Amino acid sequence: MRNKIIQIIIILSSFSIIILSCEKPHDTISNEENIVSAMLSFNGQEPLTLDAKIRSTGFIKSIDISQKDTSITIQAGDSLYKLAVTLHNITKPGTYPFNRAFNGRKSVSCQYVDYISGDIYATCRMPSAGSITLAVISNDLIVGVFNAELTNVYPGSSGTIKTISLTNGYFNGKLETVIR
Repeated sequence: MRNKIIQIIIILSSFSIIILSCEKPHDTISNEENIVSAMLSFNGQEPLTLDAKIRSTGFIKSIDISQKDTSITIQAGDSLYKLAVTLHNITKPGTYPFNRAFNGRKSVSCQYVDYISGDIYATCRMPSAGSITLAVISNDLIVGVFNAELTNVYPGSSGTIKTISLTNGYFNGKLETVIR
């Protein structure tokens, strides 16, 4: 009987060691799941696909302890463009309108920078700028969808007012927290 108990303990210990050795340490988790995608249509033209993954994305949660504020910036970009969606004091799943402050200090905005033309687009000039729906928002993960209408707030080299429609927007990423 004693030998059987020792054998069971050895077998269980062996399984525990095997399982623990297969677990990936938290500090080496890659950001392969970080994705930002959308369809972009400039001035009603044929839509283009924006599909950014891994290194060209950022999911940053900034906490300002003194002001009791939390901002989350979801961004994608390269040497040609930058897309940024910013959520200010949004902490729960739900649908939120772009370009409107609500419930005091909460707001959501979207910006697009075209580095070639110098145009900077934002939701701030649009009366009905779209919305963002957060399916998951936790301490380390954010997942959702968005649609937005942006206009260039700084016309850059073109000098003309233009719009961008972002449709079928999707994001999924691990949040990197910065405390200020």
